[in-house]
Formats: sequence, C-alpha cells, structure tokens
Amino acid sequence: MYNEEYIRSLVEDDIGSKLEERLHSKSWPVPDYYCLFEFLKTFFSFITPEQINNTKVILKCEVPEGDTGDSYLCEIYEGDVTIDNSTVVLYADKTFQLNSIDYTVNEPAIVYEYKDNKEVFSIGDLVVRPTLYDTTQSSVFSKPTYKGLEEALRSYYQKRARCSSCTLLSSSWIDEVRSRFVNAPESKLRDSLWHFLKDTMRGVEVKREQNVNETEPVDIKVGWTSPPAVALIEIKWLGVSVNPKTKTKTSQYGEERANSGAKQLIDYICEYHQEDTRRCCLGYHVVFDGRRRNHGNPERELIKDELWYYRDSEISYNEECIKDYSKNYRFYMEPRCPA
Repeated sequence: MYNEEYIRSLVEDDIGSKLEERLHSKSWPVPDYYCLFEFLKTFFSFITPEQINNTKVILKCEVPEGDTGDSYLCEIYEGDVTIDNSTVVLYADKTFQLNSIDYTVNEPAIVYEYKDNKEVFSIGDLVVRPTLYDTTQSSVFSKPTYKGLEEALRSYYQKRARCSSCTLLSSSWIDEVRSRFVNAPESKLRDSLWHFLKDTMRGVEVKREQNVNETEPVDIKVGWTSPPAVALIEIKWLGVSVNPKTKTKTSQYGEERANSGAKQLIDYICEYHQEDTRRCCLGYHVVFDGRRRNHGNPERELIKDELWYYRDSEISYNEECIKDYSKNYRFYMEPRCPA
C-alpha cells in the first residue's frame, strides 16, 4: 500500500516547482505557496469538491489592511455548504477573507480555481494543472469520497453483479441459467453490495437499512468524517421472481419500477438535507437488471435470444428522476448462456 502523505508531498513539491518557474519567468516574488496548500487541505476537510463550483482561492503577497480572520471556515463548519461563485483571498500573514467571484485579482498573485470538477493554478496567463495521483480523488488536496464510491460501484459490477459471481447473487436466481429471480431477492442483492463496499473501501462507514425518516429506510448509507459527507444508495431489481416451491410467478418489474426507485431516492435526499445541512449528501440509485424477454411464464424455458434480449436496453428515466445530486446505475445481470 502506498504512503498517501508521502505521495501528496511529492505532488505538492511538483506543483510548487512549476509555480516558482512561472513566477520567475515574470520576475515576480515567490510567496509561501505551501501556505496556500495547507489552506486548501483545511478547506477540503470541511467541504467536498463536489459541493463547490466556480470558486477561487487567491494567494496575495501583501499583508492586508483591516480585520480578517477565520470566520469563513467557521461559517462553513456551522452549516453553509453551498460555496458557489465565491473568492477567498489568502494573505501572506495567513489571514483570509471572503469576496464575490468578480473580485479583481491584482498581480502578483497565485490563483487557485475549482470549476467544472477540475482544479487549476494560474499566475497571470500562465497555468499549472495538478496531476491527480489517485483516481478516486476529486482534488489533490481532498481525501477521496464520492469518486471512490463510484469507482467501487463500477468494480462491483464487473467483479460481482455482471456474472452473479458471489454466493448471495448466485443464490438469488431460480435456476443456473439465471432466467428468473427467486422470490423477494432484495436482501440478497443489497447484502452482496454492502459486503463488497464494506470490504473494499478504506476509512468509510458502510451501513445497511438506515432510516432517513420515521418510516422508510434507505438500503445502504455510506459516510465519511473528513470531509463530512454521506451517500444514500437505493436498490431496485427488474425482472420476474418465482416461488421455488410452487414454480409460480410472485413479482414482475419493468422500467416503471426503476423510475419509482429514482424518485424515491431523490425524496430521501431532500429529507436528509432538511435534517442535516452540514454534510454533503448525494444519491446512488442502483438497479439490478435481470429482465428477460417472454419470461412471464415460469414453466417455460427461455432460448438464447430471449435471455440476452435486454442486454443493451438502457433504462429510460422520467425528467423528474434525473438530478445532479442523484446518479442512476444499471447493473445488467448476464444470463449463464453464451451470447
């Protein structure tokens, strides 16, 4: 396992050397850019990169006039987690103040900007783009949160869900061909994903069946402490389920089930934000897609074309089910039959 702090220091040294090179090219003085780095690490310990947009941090060489201080970070800590279109001016004496995004940048200054999920340093018209050393990071200066979860979900699909490659998933089917689910497979699907996330994600709390209101639990809740962040995962399945004893159909779900699940998760997130304004909360709607064509009659054996019919059929979501703060994942569960 790599030493995260050591790698981070190498990246910071690399950024610093590039900033110095550009400052020298303009014959400008070199400010203490490590002060800026430390500020950014503190900034992102209170707030996730996903929460900000079009935000700048400016390192100025001069000492400010008047009162400044740490009220900005205190404001974030107390619950102001919407940091859009803002400028933080960081001075040489390590004090700072909040300004609007149209604040005039007087040279010489180092400007850090996070916009459209990318970060960049600039000195006048010269640009330095940090290289992320970890694919789960959203910023060099932040610890992995949502990108780490998204990478884990993609890995889970390839290693587990796609071919039902674990005991819980393989036992959720009525037969070896994987034509139909057993009755009520929800808990098997949920527990399979829960075990995987719990075993593969570092420094993260992963819990099952967590209440978001008085009556309804979300399937999985993922939590980070620094920065404070939460992900709610709602799980639905599509296809037909069968009672293994009577060989009768018990449930059948199609796209409308996926839409209801997506809308349900959006409602959960809105309710969560009303209860906790300090933490960023994003949603992940995971659909286990076990649909097969003409699978309504449990006694009928399906042919190859019917088993694979929905492989490339993406789910069509209603407009109300598509939000920036809630992502929809489709895990197509392949039949055990050559395509």
